Amino acid sequence: MTKDSILNGINVTQLTETIDAIRKNPEIAKFRFRATNQWMEGTHNRATVKDFYGALQEDTSRKPLVFEIDEPPVLLGNNVGANPVEFVLVGLSGCLTTSLIAQAAVRGIEIKGLSTRLEGDLDLRGFLGISEDVKVGYEGIRVYFKIDADIPEDKKEELVRLAAKYSPVYNTVANPVPVKVLLDKGKSLSRTSAAACRGLDRRHSGAAGSRGPAAFFARRSAQAALEDGTRKLHDSTMGHRTPCAAGVQSSCA
Repeated sequence: MTKDSILNGINVTQLTETIDAIRKNPEIAKFRFRATNQWMEGTHNRATVKDFYGALQEDTSRKPLVFEIDEPPVLLGNNVGANPVEFVLVGLSGCLTTSLIAQAAVRGIEIKGLSTRLEGDLDLRGFLGISEDVKVGYEGIRVYFKIDADIPEDKKEELVRLAAKYSPVYNTVANPVPVKVLLDKGKSLSRTSAAACRGLDRRHSGAAGSRGPAAFFARRSAQAALEDGTRKLHDSTMGHRTPCAAGVQSSCA
């Protein structure tokens, strides 16, 4: 019995066998992934991933994977979870990483370390409907790879290009893909169960008066005013150069 070849944690033997099987029967390659989402309260909602279809059958083998989704206080949320556009960056980083590791493995390249840093630029004027000239989604996304491997820089660059070329999430984000957003006319969610879900989650919610951009910037302005007053008092005191003031300055430093 031949021992499987494993590199970078990827079973290259199984990967090769899977590719060969799909070439013989393309239907094996057809997958359908699913997710559900339940609104909790305010900007907080909860997404769940469990079953999917792939390799000619339904797969229900894993336990539900739950993702808390929210916004920071400046965007009316309570930081219960990352916000949706951050999840886009998370999904992109994960897919690019998996893609690069697999590409390296099939090429016999050992990866000792790999990390990514992502940035996305978004102008809220589009989302808020303030300007039709501003894009609603990300205006641009940048991904930076750090690769620790005993290969030349040009080979690392090649791996980065291959990672993007064969990443489903990268290609979903970078290229137009049909998305239908429809009203589900099936059985409605019971108001009792929906309210119960929100009730269980109220422990995450802050006081209504302390939330929102206006309150956030008001707190920031108050803090800035306090700091400004403290600085002016400090400058005035230091201007007189009293021994006590100088001593406090020294001890604080």
